[in-house]
Amino acid sequence: MISDILPFIREYYKSLPKEPWKEWTDAYNNENIPKTRLFNTYHVEMGIANGGQNNQDHLTVTVPVTIRMYIPPARNVVLSREKAIAIGDQFINGILAPKVRLTQQPGILNIKHNTTDTEQLNDSNDNGVILKMGFSFIVIYSTR
Repeated sequence: MISDILPFIREYYKSLPKEPWKEWTDAYNNENIPKTRLFNTYHVEMGIANGGQNNQDHLTVTVPVTIRMYIPPARNVVLSREKAIAIGDQFINGILAPKVRLTQQPGILNIKHNTTDTEQLNDSNDNGVILKMGFSFIVIYSTR
């Protein structure tokens, strides 16, 4: 079910090694994160859910999910971007591993990776990078 997506993502972040990641929980605004909490923060945005296949027992729904990770600056923008890409690769490999992706909580049927992009944080913190990843979460509803 759609309501299983956010708890799944939160639990996945808790399992990551190294820096602890903090969720920015403002559901619709990712531009108001204070500087003191900016780095090692992630924001989850859910898009419009689309109905999919159904039969007499089940209905599948695809939900686009965008995850933004705020990566601490390195010495220069190139190194910051490379660091963000490496973190993204690790995140994608982990969340798409069959033991994670195919055995989630009841309600999540599958996860597909769609996009990855990096962008400069802003002019005042020119070495900070935002890693933006898009996924499709396929969830299932029982119609019985």
